[in-house]
Amino acid sequence: MSEPSYATTSDETGKVSVTWVGSQPDEVAIAPSWQQDLSPAALGAAVARLLAEGAEPAQERVARSTWQLAGERHTPQHRDPAAALSILDDLRGLRREMRSAAARAVAIAKERHGQEERPRPEAEHLANLNVGVVRQHGTIVGFEFREPWIENVAAAGLSTALTDTIRRSAELPDDTPPPPMAEEAAEIRQRLDAVLAEMGLARLTRTEETP
Repeated sequence: MSEPSYATTSDETGKVSVTWVGSQPDEVAIAPSWQQDLSPAALGAAVARLLAEGAEPAQERVARSTWQLAGERHTPQHRDPAAALSILDDLRGLRREMRSAAARAVAIAKERHGQEERPRPEAEHLANLNVGVVRQHGTIVGFEFREPWIENVAAAGLSTALTDTIRRSAELPDDTPPPPMAEEAAEIRQRLDAVLAEMGLARLTRTEETP
C-alpha cells in the first residue's frame, strides 16, 4: 500500500495556506499578520479558492482514450465482408444515438441554466458559532466570520476553527445533481467498446497533466 502524498498550497499573499493529504484538505494555517493584507471577507474567499483549486492548482489531470489492436488474430482484415458490414451498421447506429443523446443533454443543460438562479445559500455554522461556511451542492464557496471575534481571535484559533469547519463539511452529503444523460452516455460508451472489440481494438485510457 503506497504512502499518501502531502502538499501545501498558499494564496498570493502567503498568509493563507492549506495542507493536503492526497486530494483531501487536512489543515488550514493562517499567518498571525493576515490582517495586514486581507480583510475578513478576502480571507474567507482566499480559503475557499484554495479549496476549489485543490492540491495541484497549477495542473489539470485529463483522462484521454485511445485504441490499439488487441491482437493480430482478431484484426478486421481477417473478417468476411458480411461481418464488416454488420460492424459498420452498428457504428452508424451508435453515431445516431450519440448525436441524439448529445442534443438532449444540451437541451437539459440549457433548461437548467435558464432557470432562475438560486440566491446565495446562507452560511452554516457546522463546527464553530464564529465561523460560517457557505456551500453550494456540497462545495465550499465562501466563509463568513462573526464580529468582533474575527478582529480579535489569534491566528492559531482562527486556523483551528477553519480546519474543523472544513472537516465537518466533508462529512455532509453531496447534493450535486448528476450530469445530464450520464447513465445513457455510459451505456453508449459500453456498447461502443463492444463494437470496437469486435474490430480487434481495445480502449486505452491514460491520464495527462496540462499546465
